[in-house]
Amino acid sequence: MKKAAPKAATTAAAKKKIVAKPVVKAAPKKVVAKPAAKKPAAKPAVKASPRKPAARGTKTGEVLTELKSLAKEEGKAKLAEWKAKPEAAQLPAAIEVGRDQSKDLPREVLDAALRASTKTLPAWEGVDLGAAGYAVIQINRIAERPAVDAQVAEQQKSQFTQWATMAEVMAYYEQLKKQFKVQIKVPRP
Repeated sequence: MKKAAPKAATTAAAKKKIVAKPVVKAAPKKVVAKPAAKKPAAKPAVKASPRKPAARGTKTGEVLTELKSLAKEEGKAKLAEWKAKPEAAQLPAAIEVGRDQSKDLPREVLDAALRASTKTLPAWEGVDLGAAGYAVIQINRIAERPAVDAQVAEQQKSQFTQWATMAEVMAYYEQLKKQFKVQIKVPRP
């Protein structure tokens, strides 16, 4: 299996600090990723931030919005710095992740790792985690999916078939509602 180190850099605005180095795989394969240690980010002093939040009396929401934007800016700066000089990045041990093995990574980080281009490895990606900050991910390699026994493979195949069928039925249902201009106004029981 291949390993990647998900590295998420967050600012003080974020509740958690994630450093990750994920490795991306194709859909049937697993991705190896390396999530950084999650640490609570300390709330920075107003004078420590490059842009000071608005003066006293501001609403908490405005300050949080400002801190989120600062976290995103810092994450993008780290991403650019680490892309230019990968050896400068201080990353934790790589972990292997896949759609069925998220290793407690946020969904956004896992999705970004799996969608990242792997034409050149290591690959770097940045992910906005909203209130949690900004994650920087390094994809080291792509690992082959381990062999599964016949029973598990059959179960996965039947589950996929069920999901695909349900998606087709719902798409057809929505198309009919649109075609006949139907609106269902009664709430579901």
